[in-house]
Amino acid sequence: MSIRVGIGVTAVWLFCLAGCDGACGGGAQPDSGDAPDAGEADGGTPDDGGHDADVGDVAEDAEDANPFIFDVCPGPTTFVNREGCVHPTVVPDCDAGWCRIPAGCFDLGSPYTEPARGRYSETPTQVTLTHSFEIMQYEVTHADWARSGFPDPSKLGPGGSGACPEDDCPVENLSWFEAAAFANRMSELHDPPLPACHVLSDCEGEVGSGMICDGFGVAADTIYDCPGYRLPTFAEHEYATRAGTTTTYYSGPILMRTDPLDRVGGDPCLEPIAWFFWNSEERPHRVGNREPNAWGLYDMLGNIGEWINDEYSGLGYGGEPISDPTGPDTGGTRRQARGGFFSCTRYGCRSAANFETPSWAYGEVVGLRLVRTLP
Repeated sequence: MSIRVGIGVTAVWLFCLAGCDGACGGGAQPDSGDAPDAGEADGGTPDDGGHDADVGDVAEDAEDANPFIFDVCPGPTTFVNREGCVHPTVVPDCDAGWCRIPAGCFDLGSPYTEPARGRYSETPTQVTLTHSFEIMQYEVTHADWARSGFPDPSKLGPGGSGACPEDDCPVENLSWFEAAAFANRMSELHDPPLPACHVLSDCEGEVGSGMICDGFGVAADTIYDCPGYRLPTFAEHEYATRAGTTTTYYSGPILMRTDPLDRVGGDPCLEPIAWFFWNSEERPHRVGNREPNAWGLYDMLGNIGEWINDEYSGLGYGGEPISDPTGPDTGGTRRQARGGFFSCTRYGCRSAANFETPSWAYGEVVGLRLVRTLP
């Protein structure tokens, strides 16, 4: 029998503060207390011989190579098309809370000079997505969840502490299984109904109040081939987040300081677009109250972390060009979330940052946003 594990905001915040590849960077394990396996991303540099790098050294090396010190956000750097890799023109194409994202090519991961990056999980990799998709313009809210008929699991909503009780506050405190079940319910409620994309079996409990499953899979050859609602892939989420940019945030570069664990100040590029430790009061906020990215998407960084479909490996995609990646397929029970959250440092809200946790874990820092492959 599986065991449902809670992720407390304090525990995850500590991993954000640690600045490693975990709750805010892609490789630590905030739910279990286990140390990352050898070879997992740890915020080092690619040429350090595979050993853990001193955090201060990482920051110093990054600052020497790319000294971003500014008082006003200079704006983002945009992707430059090259032979074999063309990014579509980025314009908002949104209607009724959904935004269309055209297929295209981009660079997943982060530059080697980016502070607090994952050594392996963020290896720069050319990724081509051959399927256009639509994505929710906002994170799933209490009102969205109510339409599913499932009990609201939120720890900070009206049934919990009330830190963010409004209908347009994001749902949180749900496991990956419950997020996948919600996607399936949205496919069922569509007119006409759409095929369920996530296969869940041997489940115990109810969605919204502790459901866990021992069996899971995809109801198509690949997750991209399913026409129903589903969780985004690792690549889709970063592609949608970046919106044609190559800087640390979709609004511009990170303000570099001497210590990548710095929690003393904010960041002029991040503050307008994200709720994070500096401006969030350690709680989520109503969706859509920060500036959107160029696709028209809100809260892609900060506020609430978002479950994605992919399993976790910690090794990224290795740097060789790849199309429509789906992540490892080992039957493992560790999944990924992206986008940072309200208690993360500015390093945890980078466009390339991600964190992983067991599929059955839950906590007030993780919610979801759905996508659907377009014909």
